Amino acid sequence: MGDLGHVWQSIVDLAIRHVRYGVKIEQYAFVGDVLLDTFKHILGDRFTPATREAWEALYAKIASTMIREAYGDYGIEPK
Repeated sequence: MGDLGHVWQSIVDLAIRHVRYGVKIEQYAFVGDVLLDTFKHILGDRFTPATREAWEALYAKIASTMIREAYGDYGIEPK
C-alpha cells in the first residue's frame, strides 16, 4: 500500500474530531462494512474482489491510524 504521509495530519485531525463527535472505536468496523457495501451497490460487477480487497486494506489502514492517533497518542480515553 502506498504511503499516506502526505495526508497524515488530515487523518490525525479527523480522528480527534471523531472523538469529539462521540464516535466509538467499535463504530469504525460498522462504517467500513457500510462503505464497502455501498461501493458494491453502486458499482455492481465493477466492484471486483480485487477492488474490494484494496478498499478493505485502505480503510483498515486509515481506521487503525485514526484509532491509534485519537486514543493513543493524544491521551483521549475511549468512551
